[in-house]
Amino acid sequence: MAKYELDIIGNAMDSLHESLDKYAQGQDGDIRAHKFAILNFCHFMELILKHYISTVNENLIYSNVFKVVSKRAKADGISLIDAYEVLEEEEFDFSSPIKGYSNPHTIPVESALAYVESDKAYFDSDLAAEIRAMKNLRNDIEHHKFSMD
Repeated sequence: MAKYELDIIGNAMDSLHESLDKYAQGQDGDIRAHKFAILNFCHFMELILKHYISTVNENLIYSNVFKVVSKRAKADGISLIDAYEVLEEEEFDFSSPIKGYSNPHTIPVESALAYVESDKAYFDSDLAAEIRAMKNLRNDIEHHKFSMD
């Protein structure tokens, strides 16, 4: 098999295209396709959120790094973005929590949402609510029973 490799944006766009294809199939009568449209769209959204965060700092999408920022935010009673900026001003090495990990675990979508939501000037809370609703439906699809109209 030929090597198939996508960066985070390529992977996100691939999932978006697949989601739109499945949505079209669903609109054409294959109701089952809507399930896969949702799964692929949720994957797209998660990757886009992670990409946005990686533009702040490429290591911030990793759980061990995010935990440092989150702990600082809680300790200082500040937003996640402010905690990141404080750590950056202190010249914290954001690569240190993932040293020695060849494939570090990335943050879940809820952490990504929490980070972008802490930037009230640029992220709409209504959009966050919609993403969470889709995430909940996705979780039902993947881990339990589900129903959608």
